[in-house]
Amino acid sequence: SILLHWSGITVNDRLLLVNLETVSHLIFLTGCYSEDFGISCVRRNVARFIEERDGGIACDRENIYITNGATNGLQVQYTKKALVLSMLFEYGKGPSQTGVLVPVPSYTRFRLMVLEAGGVNVPYYLNEGHSWALDMTEMKRALKCAREHCSPKILYLINPGNPTGQVMSRKTMEGVIKFAAEEKLFLVADEVYQDQVFGDNCSFLSFKKVLFEMGSEYRDNVELVSLNSVSKAYLGECGFRCGYLETINIDPEAITQLRILITSSSFPSISGQIVLDILMKPPQPGEPSYEIFNKEKTFIMNTLARNSKLAVQTINALPGLRCNPIQASMFCYTRLELPSKALEQCKALDLYPGLFYCMQLLEETGIVLDPGTGFGENDGRDHIRYMNRPECFCCLEFQIYPKIVEALEAAEKFSKSLLAQRTPVTN
Repeated sequence: SILLHWSGITVNDRLLLVNLETVSHLIFLTGCYSEDFGISCVRRNVARFIEERDGGIACDRENIYITNGATNGLQVQYTKKALVLSMLFEYGKGPSQTGVLVPVPSYTRFRLMVLEAGGVNVPYYLNEGHSWALDMTEMKRALKCAREHCSPKILYLINPGNPTGQVMSRKTMEGVIKFAAEEKLFLVADEVYQDQVFGDNCSFLSFKKVLFEMGSEYRDNVELVSLNSVSKAYLGECGFRCGYLETINIDPEAITQLRILITSSSFPSISGQIVLDILMKPPQPGEPSYEIFNKEKTFIMNTLARNSKLAVQTINALPGLRCNPIQASMFCYTRLELPSKALEQCKALDLYPGLFYCMQLLEETGIVLDPGTGFGENDGRDHIRYMNRPECFCCLEFQIYPKIVEALEAAEKFSKSLLAQRTPVTN
């Protein structure tokens, strides 16, 4: 059905018109090599999607590069972009080594990419007391401190947040762009959760849109790369490994080197690019598949919002656990405060409290959570991450699968037991 939709072949309940030669050709193509930077028509549809998303701001498909998921896009930016394209990284130690400003908590693999590329992770802490908002005072503090031991050049942003689920306001984004312009920082905007915003009075704005609406002083000078992926949104097609990056204001020589890098590396599969194309150009009103597509998409988003609210409500009713309201993405990032007896057990086992909690929960209930240490936290703050991904709790009849309720009930029972200091030490 993906191939039929992508090729423009339509199906209705009275008549099936299939050009078997076209379908066979498409099936054959899925095993072939792609154009180096992605299939031309897919890049064109990505550019069209971005233009529509940003209210008509022009997007040139020559600035679009199809990648093996957003992770691969980040790897491209933080290896060759940093090491070759702008000559940012310097091998060795000392003040010349490039620093990358990274939010805490944040995506785990990204920090490893920075280290692999020879850079220094410079943490800036999101403000949990204000729904995980980005604090410009904290950003400036991090930059100032970093300059004592490295040379900060790159600012990494996740909007909507992972694992925190917050959505940046326009005011915050404008402040970030001005800060980047003043400090000559290269911006990388990870925007893979842009289609998963459901919080009250929240809406997604891309960094590109805000940048272009701030005037030529910023629009023509701030370097920006933004990323998106089929792994998130309402598709959740992680296994297809496909995404894109868009470059803004990048030096032409750097673009040449970027193209050389992409050409010499593996590009995404044809099937992944077809799925990306579907995300960029979904069925439209009046088309035969629109009704069922819209029904399923609406159900997924409503389920995600309902699951998230239910999880937050359950978590906040428990002693020792606190979670901010979730505005986007698919996670509940929860503050954990264990009682003294449990902390003694953590010390005896040489485990961070968050990891201790997650291991105990897995042992007793089979539920898997992520400890906050996996998101860069090792400063005495303890968190755990719940996942509310809708496809984990859905069935074909578009009804809520009861496992999320069962899982929350099991986690609630475990938490009450642990926080009452009745949990035995696990060897």
